Amino acid sequence: TTREGDGTKAMARQTARTRLWLAAVALLAVAAEVRGARQAPRHHYGGDVSPHGPAAAAAHDELNRLERWSERLGPVHYHGGRGHSDDNISLHLNTTELHHNGEWVRVYWEQERQSLASRPVVGDDDGDYLALFASRPTPEDALAFAEESSLSSGDPFVVEVVPVKYRKLTSEDWARGYLDARVLLMGSDAQYFAYVARRKGKTQVLALSEGVRFSDYDEAVGVHTAVGRKRQDLVVQWTTFSRASDYKPVVVVYDADSDESFGAAARALNGGDGMAFAGETATYWQSDLCGAPANKEGWVDPGLIHTAYIPGTGNLMAGQRYKYYVGSNTTASASASASGHGGRGGGEWGASLRGPFYFSAAPSAAEDDNSVVSLFAIADMGEFPDDGWSDMDEEVSTQPALVVSRMMIDEYRQGVANSDGWLLLHNGDISYARGFGAIWHAFFDMVEPLAASMPYMTSIGNHERDFPHSGDRYGGTDSQGECGVPYMMRTPMPRQEAERGGEERRRETSSSAEMSSERPSSGRPGGDKPWYAFDFGPIHFLQMSTEHAFEEGSDQHTFIEDDLSRVDRRVTPFVVVGMHRPMYIDSTFDDPSVNSSDQGVARDLRASLEPLFFEKGVDMTWAGHHHSYQRTCSVYQSRCLKPEAKTGANVAPVHVVMGHAGAGLCTNIESKRPPFFESVQVEHGYTRVQATRDFMELTSVNLQGKVIDKVVIVPKH
Repeated sequence: TTREGDGTKAMARQTARTRLWLAAVALLAVAAEVRGARQAPRHHYGGDVSPHGPAAAAAHDELNRLERWSERLGPVHYHGGRGHSDDNISLHLNTTELHHNGEWVRVYWEQERQSLASRPVVGDDDGDYLALFASRPTPEDALAFAEESSLSSGDPFVVEVVPVKYRKLTSEDWARGYLDARVLLMGSDAQYFAYVARRKGKTQVLALSEGVRFSDYDEAVGVHTAVGRKRQDLVVQWTTFSRASDYKPVVVVYDADSDESFGAAARALNGGDGMAFAGETATYWQSDLCGAPANKEGWVDPGLIHTAYIPGTGNLMAGQRYKYYVGSNTTASASASASGHGGRGGGEWGASLRGPFYFSAAPSAAEDDNSVVSLFAIADMGEFPDDGWSDMDEEVSTQPALVVSRMMIDEYRQGVANSDGWLLLHNGDISYARGFGAIWHAFFDMVEPLAASMPYMTSIGNHERDFPHSGDRYGGTDSQGECGVPYMMRTPMPRQEAERGGEERRRETSSSAEMSSERPSSGRPGGDKPWYAFDFGPIHFLQMSTEHAFEEGSDQHTFIEDDLSRVDRRVTPFVVVGMHRPMYIDSTFDDPSVNSSDQGVARDLRASLEPLFFEKGVDMTWAGHHHSYQRTCSVYQSRCLKPEAKTGANVAPVHVVMGHAGAGLCTNIESKRPPFFESVQVEHGYTRVQATRDFMELTSVNLQGKVIDKVVIVPKH
């Protein structure tokens, strides 16, 4: 599904949204059933927690911060912002207009009659909260009315609208009387802070702030890149929210060491120096999603998703550094700042751009090239607000996903000059949005410093894809209604061309180079064949989906066999298969009644693919799903095999689980380590990789930077 962003479609979308919520009002029984289903136990297994593992095993899949609101605090009784006579709370902001994504707002509260410090706190959930909503709650958002079926202004009603972030107030917060919040662009409506009280099982909005608006909804946010269909091509993707009908996405590229200014980048669109590449625009709708909460209370405007393709041939020199700007070439002019923000300004070039960002063009594929490439390899990450807004009073410095992302950013900035190319590889369970769209926006904001500077390559996980009757392999509820749509739209991987469906339209601008026309799509946005392959430096990556059929005879198995048969070891001496669920796993979860148990899926993967991987000389598999770090020996059919005597090369794959990047750890490992595992570490961290044509070295570190495992492999040929 693509969109033009014109006013007519925006109005139609708003009308459809209103009708959807009004229909929900009339279907209270359905809403109650949805709420009840959400309260059932959920975890990544797709079934009940196995009795064969300790209870702590379920901790690896704790609720995300917005699921906690939905299940512990919602629905919300709203009184039009008046509050109750016993409360008389008011909210005040230090500003109601923000100029750039991620700016800070200070929220003050006052109460006339009762000291906030004396407010009772009963139980884990009772207490006072500040929450930020993506728009003002209205009667049209109501799932049930508290007192009246026909509302007038100020009448109370019940809504099941989930905020984009919230924080439980501590006694220190109450005494201080204010909190600071970092506000992200998230839709084109004003955002509202609310003072929320939870008392004896009832959640009420006691006060609502003025609306907070952004001065530029055309600002590009969540910038990230990917390898294109050819190894030297680059794809750039970003999001805006203005709905402007004249927005024409474009990327402008320069040599990194050029003296060209931001103004020159804008002038390049009118025939000046530099390279300009046109993009296209798309989005997805509530109706594209498969169920609640994704298409109900978790829905947040995904914005307009812009994708531009930079053909490397004739444009980019292997290994060279470039700087680039993203935006539109038709809206008001912009000025760039050192922080990388571009805002509207009074120039004359007819462009609204953000930048500069920097990237290195893909290394050469020549057989005599000895470039050094560096990678970060992770899985199961998630996100956490860097302003500390949560209901658990966590310290930002202790949150694994945020710590891991900051460690990788620092390492990249310190070592960028020491490598000929950088890559970030993320094998499934990306943001853990699980039906709450605000978390997708927050995740890409968190990883932008990395993902805008190097290709961000992914594979799909259960929390992106699985939902009953949607075509995945397991039928669990792990994506909470997303069924792969946000993932496929937000990760522009070089996937196989899916069967096209629906109306498509590329939005072109003037360009100094031909834009790639290949973009995966189908009747459901993004298609449903997420497997693909790409080359980076001396490594051939095959990224498969463990959430779809992979057995012999399936489309995916055919693709995997064909791809591995065509690998040229003279170009890419190493072959790595990326996947979410692992082929070998140290886990006690082995329940034959659950089709997605750790050991059951591992056996299925080995039965379907291990002989093929052995025959084709796959060097490693990189997986996640189990929230730990694990590495096997060179193993085939559960037996460690000795390396080649002459070269020292492994004769069978080494399997690595990298699910320790942020999500709650899994402790359900065997009391006695399986003999084919050489390292099992249940602690958070990430894996760094360096590779040349002669070796590939993996080093896994924990949150303190301590090395917890290291392995070096050499090519088979």
